[in-house]
Amino acid sequence: MNKFDTVLFDKVFDDCEGLIGEKLVLKKKLTGDDEYVFVVTSDNPDVTKGNNETFVKRELIKNSGMFYFDKGNVRRWVSKQKFKSNEFAQQVPRFREAINSINGLEDIIDKAEDIEEYGESGFGDRITAFIDQLKNKVTAAAQSQEVKEFLNFRNKFRTYSLYNTILIYIQYPAATRLRGARQWEKDFGRKIKTGEKGIYIYVPVSVKQKDEDPAKTSQPEDTNDLKITRFILRPIFDISQTEEIEGKAIAIPEEPKWFSDEAIDEKSQVIYDALLEFAKVKNINVSVGKVGMEGARGSSAGGEISLLTQNISTLVHELAHELLHWKDDRSSFSRQVKELQAEGVTNVVLQEYGLPSEHTEKYLALWKVDADNITKNETVIRKVATEIIDFINDYAIKEPSEPTPDEGALPESLSKFDSIFQKYTA
Repeated sequence: MNKFDTVLFDKVFDDCEGLIGEKLVLKKKLTGDDEYVFVVTSDNPDVTKGNNETFVKRELIKNSGMFYFDKGNVRRWVSKQKFKSNEFAQQVPRFREAINSINGLEDIIDKAEDIEEYGESGFGDRITAFIDQLKNKVTAAAQSQEVKEFLNFRNKFRTYSLYNTILIYIQYPAATRLRGARQWEKDFGRKIKTGEKGIYIYVPVSVKQKDEDPAKTSQPEDTNDLKITRFILRPIFDISQTEEIEGKAIAIPEEPKWFSDEAIDEKSQVIYDALLEFAKVKNINVSVGKVGMEGARGSSAGGEISLLTQNISTLVHELAHELLHWKDDRSSFSRQVKELQAEGVTNVVLQEYGLPSEHTEKYLALWKVDADNITKNETVIRKVATEIIDFINDYAIKEPSEPTPDEGALPESLSKFDSIFQKYTA
């Protein structure tokens, strides 16, 4: 092999490593008295990534005609037939051949003893594992320097009344971090940009008022000045309206990324479409393009969900709000509990389908959620996540099957390999 061929091979191998590095495998599961079924899973030891592989290839598995999706506690593709132990060994080559065809790889192993036992107890255990992982990750995120610095920064800002919040939104809907001009300079070494206008809110001040009738008080005459609280309009400014003062600026932590902005691909489009159908069944209208709240990725309004973009993570989160937090007996839940429940559901659903979920622990850490909070709400999270996952599975499996490939057509994975190879040899 010459130098060019070596470089070309390495490049093609790097591009195809993800395609051939993970494949479906068969495992066996005891279902009764000396009765076994074949279970389709992945050779990837990571349960989440393995789930991703079986979901992507669901149509190929279904079209083999040898498996069905078990909606029981297994929630996996299993063989339609059950076999006694002596029959099972005889069936291995036939089922192995079907899986090899789906993988697009040749595998000469057809011995029954090479079929491992299916070790997972079931779907419920997967959810338990996902929630346990979330507890650990939230604890780690809360202790990270990134989150600590941002929380310390955010805590320096007072909370605003509903009335003042409305005033802020009317005047400057893009506001995120607010403070008075002198406070910006003193605390953060920043000054207001030339030409910027203040955002006026009502601020309480104490003023003295002379009591006209000294007889009404037993206080000495020189203390007849009474303090009363009045509200006056004062300007505050958003961080975007400020700039650093040279030599005095104090670094402001970046806000940790608490959302997923993954683009919809061929696989996730199926999940997104299933979620839209789920919303439709629940009489929930979903619109995309405008949320109405600056900085928000989505909102729930009791029968109405607004999304900034087509995003699975946000849609699951808002669907959880719709299912959980618009009933009379739950409307009084604290905002922290509501966000915990919605994001907990989101985390479980994303992990079940191998979608990015790293942002969820940061989101919950920013809401000061800890492992104990998650444990207290585990039952709710489990119930709603299960409902959504089951609907997605039903929707995806019932989709029209792909046309059967022509005789002699390349298997899916080899076709992808060939297309990559052609790109580099063109």
